[in-house]
Amino acid sequence: MSKELTVSIDGKDRKVFLQTGFYSHTRYKSLEFHRHSYPEVHIFLRCDAKFITAEGTYSVKDGDVLMVPGEMFHAYQMGEEEGSLHFTFQIDAPCNEVVIRKLPNGLAYDLLSRASELKENDITADHSSVVPHLAFIGTALISDREHRAREITDYPFLMREYMEYNYAKNITLEDLAK
Repeated sequence: MSKELTVSIDGKDRKVFLQTGFYSHTRYKSLEFHRHSYPEVHIFLRCDAKFITAEGTYSVKDGDVLMVPGEMFHAYQMGEEEGSLHFTFQIDAPCNEVVIRKLPNGLAYDLLSRASELKENDITADHSSVVPHLAFIGTALISDREHRAREITDYPFLMREYMEYNYAKNITLEDLAK
């Protein structure tokens, strides 16, 4: 069972799915290979963990947030630290590669505080207190990837593309000189 929220991320309304157990003290110290339809976000607090995909194994530490693409098989193994925490949710957003970011400690632990006020597996609870955190995290994970553009410095190529796009026939420099 999951709870669907609409969260404004990077100026767009996106669906976020909180699954039963999205906030967990020790519910799952490890999980076998599995996959989801949507990209999944994992937040690890007070622990070191290994996150495994077909692309490789990633070491994550306290305060790291990781997003794995939808349909990508993945598994994780949390360390043995006492009081370790793991948050997870799925998000309707573009993701073609594993992305890892470090969260500001204040944000990660404020999310911990607000999530701990919710009953651990209560999907029917009011989750509005965590929505701003989900928005910030989602933006941190996807905004720079969606807007990243490589600068083209091949000026002859740019001129050819411009001319082909804007004119029905091929125009040469001689045509322009007339």
